[in-house]
Amino acid sequence: MSSLLGQQHEIKEFQGRFQLLNIILIILFVLITGRLWFLQIMRGSKFFAFSQQNFLRQERIQAARGMIYDRNGTILVDNYPSFDVVITPQFLPKEAQASTINILSKIIHIDAEEIHKKLDKAKGSPRFMPVLIKGEVSQDEVGLIKSKNLDLPGVDVQMMMKRTYLSQDVGGSLLGFVGEVNQDELAQYNRHAVPGYSRGDIIGKSGIELQFESTIRGIDGAAYIEVDAFGRQKLPGEEVLLGRSTSKGAIAGNNLVLTIDQELQNTAYKAFGNKIGSLVALDPNSGEILAMVSRPSFNPTEFSRGIDQAKWSALINDPFDPLRNKAVQNHYPPGSTYKPFVLLAALEKGVVNQNTTFFCPGYYEFGTRRFRCWRREHGHGVVDVDKAIVQSCDVFFYRAGLATGIDEMADVIKSLGLGSKTGVNLPSEQPGLIPSKAWKENRFQTPWWPGETLSQSIGQGYVLTTPLQLAVGFATIANGGTVYRPNILKRVEQSDGIILKEFSPERIRVNDIPEPHLKIIKDGLYGVVNKQGGTAYWTVRTKGLDIAGKTGTVQVLRMSQTGEPQKCEESEFRFRDHGWFVGYAPADNPKIVVEAIAEHSCHGSSGAGPIVKAVIEKYLQDAVIASNPVIPVKTGISSIIASADPGFRRDDDVLSFPYPAFAEYRLPRESRKRTLDPRFHGDDKGVIARDHVIASDHVIASEAKQTRVEIAEPVLNAVKDLPSPPRNDGSVIASEGKQSQLEGE
Repeated sequence: MSSLLGQQHEIKEFQGRFQLLNIILIILFVLITGRLWFLQIMRGSKFFAFSQQNFLRQERIQAARGMIYDRNGTILVDNYPSFDVVITPQFLPKEAQASTINILSKIIHIDAEEIHKKLDKAKGSPRFMPVLIKGEVSQDEVGLIKSKNLDLPGVDVQMMMKRTYLSQDVGGSLLGFVGEVNQDELAQYNRHAVPGYSRGDIIGKSGIELQFESTIRGIDGAAYIEVDAFGRQKLPGEEVLLGRSTSKGAIAGNNLVLTIDQELQNTAYKAFGNKIGSLVALDPNSGEILAMVSRPSFNPTEFSRGIDQAKWSALINDPFDPLRNKAVQNHYPPGSTYKPFVLLAALEKGVVNQNTTFFCPGYYEFGTRRFRCWRREHGHGVVDVDKAIVQSCDVFFYRAGLATGIDEMADVIKSLGLGSKTGVNLPSEQPGLIPSKAWKENRFQTPWWPGETLSQSIGQGYVLTTPLQLAVGFATIANGGTVYRPNILKRVEQSDGIILKEFSPERIRVNDIPEPHLKIIKDGLYGVVNKQGGTAYWTVRTKGLDIAGKTGTVQVLRMSQTGEPQKCEESEFRFRDHGWFVGYAPADNPKIVVEAIAEHSCHGSSGAGPIVKAVIEKYLQDAVIASNPVIPVKTGISSIIASADPGFRRDDDVLSFPYPAFAEYRLPRESRKRTLDPRFHGDDKGVIARDHVIASDHVIASEAKQTRVEIAEPVLNAVKDLPSPPRNDGSVIASEGKQSQLEGE
């Protein structure tokens, strides 16, 4: 105590500091206590949930994308379960990584180095995100992984829904394909998508899958699974802390019903053979797209399963662009298929009429240049408006187009649906081009020269159209002047079949085309196919179907002005001319318009014409069967015969004959027009047929391997000349297991 004497002034000096320290300690204690109270009492439940997530693994329940059907209910795109092997880095300890990867590589037959590369590539992602190691593993591989669960920390098998395209290559570019969303797409879609997208989500990349992504994508669900420290799911019987976990079910996407007829698609694809190009078939009275194919094509299912680098490189380096939908993404000069539109413009401007004629010596001289006709040697002679279309005389259209003027021509042709996007509900449609004076001045800063009008008048030069636009233009002529917006979607349905939305025909414009002008154009198009000298007479004409249309040839290289031109078939393939044909039928009451372009096929008549013919035949045959399930047979039939087949026999009023088989019935001339479909004209014979129509003088043959035609006794015995009203007598026509009622008296 004596030692502190004399130091009291120093004690007093530090005493104030001790008090300050005590205050600080008290404040810190209060703060810590308050924080503990806040965390344990106020936010306890929230942080308890956070702690649960340390041993709960969230697994996504992938929602199925909506299925896609054709107009008849045929499934085009479906989903199937696939098992994928994934590794979650969060649950893979570093010390166990090498052994785990070595074991896994032997099970799934992937080199260990490749697995390391996939994990390294995913290092920028959160460690709780599963990394796909291999998709589409087999059931045996799944079983081995599950049996070695303890030796494979962080490794799991996830079931994923993959897309399968049942039409395979036929609908590749139209239906499109799906793939994993990338970083750029995430930023783009998440501006508007509800719910948003996450890494690993599957989205449509092209075609219908892309166009209707928001409609057919589903909403994923989630399941919470209790796991150990290595991410392994606890087995039944093991102690669990939560007792049970909750899950949220996935909601499947909506289904699409397209306007496409898959059987017609198959016919078109098969008709192309090895040719390159595209085809569009439209209903001219609604704008519905009945078929759309593009060649060459690809199988979208390969993308869903994970396309390998070699196949991807082959597709993107193919010079003929199998990934493009040529029907809407490519545009070409229309060639001579453009001439009917030019003639309509000339008629409407009054520079030609039904009595106008021009002389064609094989060329037309304008200024210092000679513009040749495709018939170079002797020309077409005197050509009127009908012969101009039927024989596709270039000289006639040089003069008609020049007299009409480029702007006047452009105004009329644009009103028919060419030169701008049609508005079809498909991605990446190109606009095409119908040139005008203003367009050239704006594009090249030079005036329009009169000589340039001549090239446009025969579908060459600056003019460009997509195949779909050309089909729309011919549909407008076929239906009398109405431009319909092409449509690929018939309705949207929920996964349970409830209809959410149906689509009706949409008129864009109604053109008031004078009937005499329309008749001139239609008569000419009919003559192209059905008059001798018509450019499609030998390749498209089909007795009884009345196809009308127009051929076209598009120069890939400029025609030489002097010397003998090289034969197209002898040129290098990539320099050969493209061939167009656009047709519709029946000519007097069009039900279908079909456009086809066969690239580098040299001629429209032989290159594209047979393709269009096959599609029209198929469609009209199916339409007759669908719309006339009861085939009328009247009293007054004087005979029912089977011909052209030695295997024909008659047994107990049953006509039976194997393939190939012809069945025909005769009607009195007085009743013919009231009884027969107008498409089957030119004789007093009617036809019973199915499956595929084939040209024959007065008969349409069935491709069915066997056809049985049961005819009621009253019909067989009928001898009266005049028919009475038909009634159903229970007779049956059967083919390939399908039956339809046959009316008779």
